[in-house]
Amino acid sequence: MISDAIGLWRYAPRRMLRIFRDQKRAFDEAALDDYVTRATARIEREFSTDAAIMGVSTVHSLVELGVQCARRHGIEDEHGVDVYLNLMLQLGAELDVDPQLRWVAPILAEKSSHVAPLAVRLERAARTYLLAVAGRQYEHLRSAFGRLATVGIDDLPGDEHQILGWLSLIYPQKVAYLEQRGASALVERARSASHAHGLGDVHGHALYAALKLVLGSGFERDPALPWALASLRAARGAPHPARSTTLLERMGDDLQRYVE
Repeated sequence: MISDAIGLWRYAPRRMLRIFRDQKRAFDEAALDDYVTRATARIEREFSTDAAIMGVSTVHSLVELGVQCARRHGIEDEHGVDVYLNLMLQLGAELDVDPQLRWVAPILAEKSSHVAPLAVRLERAARTYLLAVAGRQYEHLRSAFGRLATVGIDDLPGDEHQILGWLSLIYPQKVAYLEQRGASALVERARSASHAHGLGDVHGHALYAALKLVLGSGFERDPALPWALASLRAARGAPHPARSTTLLERMGDDLQRYVE
């Protein structure tokens, strides 16, 4: 499944370019249902691995969520919403509030009529970001997924102070992009989130931070990643000493589906 591998489709800039000019017409309520149906079919074609994992009803819900998010930022035309949906699949559903994507907020805040349309600016910036973080052939991202999918319990850091260094081994390009301050903040946010999911030890904290790093800060709420929340729930249902091991086993199988 190389053509559908996470490194090739979830972050591939070429997906963001496959929008036709005749789609640039304003939405009205009568056209919304038709758009959702067509956008769902497009995602099933162009993001087939995601779609197979989500199922049709979840893809449908993702499109509806994408329309709402795009409209919240003033994106009303089909072209713009298509681009925003692609970015949600490529960068995470919460791309507009993800602190790892620090370049997004200034673009969303720029309201001048003398600049390119918002969706175009987001698309351009995403290409630059992904080239730096994922690699020209997405080799950095694929390597990160491979490392995370195969990590064992003995590979995890044994001390809280070792987590940041361990993350640098999992996805060095992303950690370098975030810099010390951003990467440390991610680790701190992962601490409280991991505790909320019953992963109170250092292993659970490290795994949660790695998932945030590779999948996006809101991975546990991302409708494109239904297995992530299922893995967290399975881990929480296990006896406390076995929770990190359970999460490793569950997420390893799921991550491997993207890189086989």
